[in-house]
Amino acid sequence: MRLPESKIKQGILHPEAKVRYTAVGYFSESYSRDPSVMPLVIEAVEKYGWKGAYYLIGHASSLAQTEDTLRWIFHELNREIDKNDMDQVNYLYNLGRMLYRTDPGLLLRHETDIIECRGLFKGVSQSIAERIEMLS
Repeated sequence: MRLPESKIKQGILHPEAKVRYTAVGYFSESYSRDPSVMPLVIEAVEKYGWKGAYYLIGHASSLAQTEDTLRWIFHELNREIDKNDMDQVNYLYNLGRMLYRTDPGLLLRHETDIIECRGLFKGVSQSIAERIEMLS
């Protein structure tokens, strides 16, 4: 018997990292467009910290975004990081993948934010710009 999605969402905030990854993977791999999932991922990152967060964000890269979640992503992409810490570098990379997979119609209103992101890898920002340009 399959768990209801409300129970699976609770798993995103579980203390065990593997449970969080599995719960996020459920929504990501089913191409869920539920806008209430990403705020739970954000809450988990803020609750459990950066250690391993790159993996959770990587799993969440295809989740639906909202204006609020985009603001959080832009804030995270502008944080100072230790470029010698591969967890932090991978975290920024996966946040960039998340932006790349975001609906370009939603990103259209944020072109300046995207350009100004310090932590966004150059190739990713160019790819996002191309996706936005294709809307016209």
